[in-house]
Amino acid sequence: MREITFFNVPDFDQTVTLERRAYTINLKWNTRSESWYMSISDGNGNVLLSGIKLVSSYSKHSIYPLGIIRKYSVEGIPKGEFFVVDNYESGTTPKRDSFVSGSFSLVYFERSEIGHA
Repeated sequence: MREITFFNVPDFDQTVTLERRAYTINLKWNTRSESWYMSISDGNGNVLLSGIKLVSSYSKHSIYPLGIIRKYSVEGIPKGEFFVVDNYESGTTPKRDSFVSGSFSLVYFERSEIGHA
């Protein structure tokens, strides 16, 4: 499992290695919808997924967590899965500072960790 770092700015990119491949993740706060959105690009800058709203997909008591990228069938996306974790079981959607404060986490599990074929 890898936690994706958030910075205290409303729009930022970071390069991460997932499944031994480099990806750029863009995380952007939308003031109109009061929501975080994620986009993923490959190592060459080609956008693979764009505008994925980050909503809680996992809590400590989830029996069947819901991932946020597996529903997309796009060549080149990471083979594992991202989850938005509600660390305090708040039952709310992430706010502007929720990831920086630790109330929520964005985590990535490699394919081998979750058993995807």
